[in-house]
Amino acid sequence: NQVLGGWSDSRLFQILRQQKGWTYGAYSSVDRMRDVGVFSATAEVRTEVTDSALAEMIHQLRRMGTETVPADELESAKSYLAGSYPGRFETPGMIANRLAGTRLLGLPAEHLRQYPERIRAVTAAQVQRAAATYFSPDRAVVVVVGDATKVLPKIEGMGPVTLLDVEGKPLERSALEVRASSERFDGSRLAPMKLTYGIMVQGNAFGTSTVELARDGAGWKTASQMAIAAAGMEQKSEMSFGADMAVRSLRSTGSMQGQPTSESLDFANGRVTGSAKLPAQMGGDKTVDAEVVPGTRVPEMTAWLLAVADLAPGKTLTFPAYSVRAGSVQNVTATVGAPEKVTVAAGEFEVFPVTVTGETPQTVYVRVAAPHV
Repeated sequence: NQVLGGWSDSRLFQILRQQKGWTYGAYSSVDRMRDVGVFSATAEVRTEVTDSALAEMIHQLRRMGTETVPADELESAKSYLAGSYPGRFETPGMIANRLAGTRLLGLPAEHLRQYPERIRAVTAAQVQRAAATYFSPDRAVVVVVGDATKVLPKIEGMGPVTLLDVEGKPLERSALEVRASSERFDGSRLAPMKLTYGIMVQGNAFGTSTVELARDGAGWKTASQMAIAAAGMEQKSEMSFGADMAVRSLRSTGSMQGQPTSESLDFANGRVTGSAKLPAQMGGDKTVDAEVVPGTRVPEMTAWLLAVADLAPGKTLTFPAYSVRAGSVQNVTATVGAPEKVTVAAGEFEVFPVTVTGETPQTVYVRVAAPHV
C-alpha cells in the first residue's frame, strides 16, 4: 500500500497528480480489522478525466500484483515506514492505542517491537504476492460521484453500472436528461437590499460575504464579495438578470489557493458564450460557446430563485443551470423541508430548510417570510 498510494511519493499521487495533472491528490489506504479489513483507493478529479483516472488507478492496482517493485522504490517505502514508526509512540495515549489494537488483533505486544525490522526484511516477491492476493480490481466496488450526463457514457464500457442519486436511491437514466424549465419566477417580488454574512466554522469566524441587489432597468443586478483567508479564497462577482429571473450575464474574479480565477458569461438567443480561468485541477482555461435549453440559469442564481418562489414544505423546484466547471447544463433541484427556527447574529428566524442538489449539493435555510432570503 505504501508503494501504491500511502504517501505523496507513491505511484497514485505521482502519476495522477504530478504526471497527469488530473487531481490535487490520489491515495490508497488499508484498515486492518480482526475479521474483515478494508482496502480503498481514492481521488477527486475533473469530470472530463474521470474515466481516464479510473482506468489508470485500476492499471496501477494490477501492476502491483503482476510486476516486481523496483529496488529503489521498495527501499524508499520501507525506509519511510520503519523510520516514521517511532513517531506513533510519542504520547501515552498513542502507546495505549497501539497496544489495544495489537491485542484486539490477537497479536503479542512483541509484535510492536519487531515491526521495523520485519518491514525492512520484506522482499519484492512478498510485496507482489500480497498485492496479487489483496489488491484485486476485478473484485473491487467502484464508486464514481459526479455529473452522470458526462461520466456515464465513458465508464459504461468498464463494467456494469448502477445509477443512484445523492441519497443512494436508484435513479432512472431518463432523470439525467436536461429539459427546458417549466418553473416560473416573478422578479417583482424582490426589493433592493444588502445582505451581510459571517462565515463560521465550528463557531469560529472564518470569513465574510456580502451581496447587494439593485435595480437594473426592469430587471436586477447583484454585486457579491466573499473572502475566506484561511482557505486562500477571494471572489468578487456581478450578475444581471431580468424581471422574469432569466440570467443575462455573470462576471467574477478571484483567487483560490494563490491561483487566479475568473468567469465571464453572457446568455442570449438560446446560447451561453464567454470564457473562464480556473485552476488546472478544475479544468483550466475555457472558452464557452454552447446551446442551452430555455430557462437555463447559473448556480449562483439559486438563492434569488428561492427568494421569489412559492415555497411550502415538500415542494420541489427543478431548473437547468449552466456549470462552467462541468462545461454543461445540469439539473438543479431544491426540496423544501418543514419550518424550523434558527438563530444567527441578526436574531432568531423561522425558516425553511431547502436541500439543493446540483454542482454544489448543500442545505440552505431561507426565511419563511417572503422574500425568502
